[in-house]
This record gives sequence, structure tokens and C-alpha cells, in this order.
Amino acid sequence: MNGTKRIINITITVITVCKNSVKTLEAAILSVLYQSYQSIEYIIIDGDSDDGTLEIIQKYSSQIKWVSEPDLGIYDAMNKGIRLATGDYIYFLGADDQLARPDVILQVAEELNRVHDLDILYGRVLEVDRELRLCRMSEGRISSSDVCQGVMIPHQAMFTRAILLRDIPFSLEYCVASDYEFLLRSIIAGRKIVFFDICIALYCWNGLSGTGSICLEEYEDILKKWLPQSRSYQCKLRNERLIRFLKKLTGSMGLSRIIKRRWRGWSEFPIEDDKS
Repeated sequence: MNGTKRIINITITVITVCKNSVKTLEAAILSVLYQSYQSIEYIIIDGDSDDGTLEIIQKYSSQIKWVSEPDLGIYDAMNKGIRLATGDYIYFLGADDQLARPDVILQVAEELNRVHDLDILYGRVLEVDRELRLCRMSEGRISSSDVCQGVMIPHQAMFTRAILLRDIPFSLEYCVASDYEFLLRSIIAGRKIVFFDICIALYCWNGLSGTGSICLEEYEDILKKWLPQSRSYQCKLRNERLIRFLKKLTGSMGLSRIIKRRWRGWSEFPIEDDKS
């Protein structure tokens, strides 16, 4: 294109939901504020923290929108962020996660500008177990069939058209799987979903989504609700039973996690200790 740059008129809203995240939140905030792309709106929804998190938020209050008040859970907080968002696309970054590089949002915006009328764009995440100091790059392209069999694209990898999230807010019926329900409903509705092969974020596995048995039960309920003919959740439940057996066999949750991680291809990751 003769060295000329295409004008990108896309605003990305980044939303972080947190509560008592004093040890990790600042790193998440800085990974957003250091982005080279200019058209970013950053919103933090805090669940009335009492551990010093609010002081960190206030430190950057001139550069973000924020709310701190009690809520009905993570998806209630995420819905609050959606209602405040004014961007064209919305991205959720966990309080213990970080964007992978300072140019990630720029690359995403360029791709959204290149491929028109996208409903969801997703990439990869580097999955990190901070406690065990292990990591693994997430799967690449995930098919509609995969999602319909209980495979989830981490929301830390997804950029979603804002109007879709306003039309279908996250259900408060589930504790940890409402984002999966949203993705499954988007697949069923035939939304345009495209894979972009870059690493978006470092995704910490030591948070709420680590509650495996609850998550699988909620996935089962969601699949029964939206795809009653599907039996794929039974395979996931068998995997969960194997994990529980490993825990009994080793007598240690930490050791069973190491076995599971190594079995699934995780490798050592030198994570620096928190300085806070």
C-alpha cells in the first residue's frame, strides 16, 4: 500500500473485574496502560475490596473508569462493565492476568479493521499456573463443533462486538460458566467468529475458573439446555473422575495438579515472585 497506513476507527473497551486483588491488579492495569494503541477505554469493576485494591485503582483513576461496590458475583460485575462500555469491541482481562505485549491491542485492532463485520475475534493465551510455575500455550483454532462439545475459548483471548454482549448479557444463573454459555449461544446463532494467531495474554489458572467440578457441572447444564441432543459432556465428566482418582491416589492436590499439567504438555515457566 505504498507505505501508507490505513486509518483504524475502532475503540476497544478493556474490562477488569476484581475483588481483593491487591497482589496482582497493578500488573494487569499497567499491561493495559502501556499499550501502544490509543483508542482504548479501560474500565475496572471492583466488588467493594477491603485489602488495598481500591488504593491501587485510585492511583490510576485519571486513566480509567471505575466502580467499587458490592455485586452479585463475577458475571453481575462483568455486566456492569458492559453497561458502562462505549467501545466497539469488549475484552475482559482478569485481575491476575496480563496482556502479553505492548502492541497486542494494536495488532487486534488492525485485524478487526482488515476483516469486516466480525462478531468475535480470538487468539491464544499463555496459560500459567503460578503456584506450580508451569505454563502452556493454549490451543489454536477451535471449531464450532469443539465448542458444542464443551470446549471453551478463554475470555482472555476473545474480543467481542459490544452490541452482542449488550443484547445477551451474562446469565447470573452460573458461577463460572456464563461466558461459555454466551459463546455457545453465539455459535448456535451463526455469529462470525475468527481466529487470529497471536498470543493475547498471560492467563492465570489459579483463580475462580480453577474450580473444576463446579465448572463441569455448569457446562453440563448449559449443554443440556442449548443442545439437549449432545452427550459430549459425559466425556468431560469422565475426565473429572480421573482427576479425582489421581488426587486420591497421590493424596495431594498439588501433586495431582503437577501430574495433570505434565500429562497435558505444560512446561516450566520462571515466574518472578510478586514484589508487592
